Amino acid sequence: MSKLIPRETIDTLRQHANFLMDSLGIEATLYIPTDASLTAAEGLDVFERTSDHAYLSYSVMCFIEWNPSKYRLKKLGIFTEGELPILVWIPLLATALEGDEVGQEVDIDVVQKSYFKITPEFIPGSEEKAQEFEVVDLAIKGTHDAIVLKGAKCVPRRIQME
Repeated sequence: MSKLIPRETIDTLRQHANFLMDSLGIEATLYIPTDASLTAAEGLDVFERTSDHAYLSYSVMCFIEWNPSKYRLKKLGIFTEGELPILVWIPLLATALEGDEVGQEVDIDVVQKSYFKITPEFIPGSEEKAQEFEVVDLAIKGTHDAIVLKGAKCVPRRIQME
């Protein structure tokens, strides 16, 4: 960090972002693939299946923009060709649902191939058949060189039949 913006200011911005997420967000279960499973599945290339990944699960409050405009996406550095993806804002803290840290708030790092699941009551009519949404691209909402929120371009998750 270049220290142009004091660390306390960044921490305060993160606290405000987390407060807004808790107030306005939708509760979701977030699944983040482990580094080991990503490395192993990378060698499979096009033969990779969803079952080739091992996931850690977290409970998180996220904010979902179901129909962002192309201009909004371009401003975030996400370029699309014809389709309008779902834009999801995810905080940097989540509650672990498994492992050694069950029930504790932990730092998370959302990566591609992560996915989240929400209850059907929050899904609009255009996406009503999907309950799981996969992260296909990331956009970071930051201040200077510190990350405040992570944005993710998401699409309905395709599950390959075994």
